[in-house]
Parts: sequence; C-alpha cells; structure tokens
Amino acid sequence: MDPLVAKNNLQSIATRIGFDDCRVAPAGRARHADEFLAWVARGKAGDMKWLERNPERRTDPRQILPVPGQSSAWPSTTTPAHRSPTPLTASPAIPGMTITTM
Repeated sequence: MDPLVAKNNLQSIATRIGFDDCRVAPAGRARHADEFLAWVARGKAGDMKWLERNPERRTDPRQILPVPGQSSAWPSTTTPAHRSPTPLTASPAIPGMTITTM
C-alpha cells in the first residue's frame, strides 16, 4: 500500500474512534539521544530519577513498539473530558493492520 494512503487511512480511523489528532513519525533512535544521555549523566534530571532508568528505551522508540521491525509510530491525542472513545478493532481500511493500545 502507498505510504501516503496508509497514513491518511490511519488518521481517518483515529478520528473515527475518538482521537483529536494523529500523526505518523519514523521510529528510530532520536537525533538528540546522545545529548539527552549526556544531560542525564551530568545529573541534570534532578528529582526526575525515572529519566535515568532504561535510557535505551527513552532514546529509541523501537525498543518499546509492540511489533518487531515496526518502522513508524503513531502518536495520538484525545481529550477524554468531551468524548467517549469507540472500542478499538482491526481495520479493514489497512489490510493486516492491528490497532494496539499501550
């Protein structure tokens, strides 16, 4: 499937199930990973000790994506105060795609 068509289908599905916004981003090591790791190593996180845990997961989303080899992530937002989301299901619009929540 054409990547632009897949992106448009995904955004349409996200809107239908109650998300306010959905973007598609490449999943790979962050461009700023080395700077972030050095910042944390210098103790700049202060009381946010959780930033020191799992540094590889904080700098490369592929470490936490549910599908091995997944090459993109779909950050989405919703404001639950004004909407009740529709239950998630597999979509016929994108063959072979399963929507996974985290």
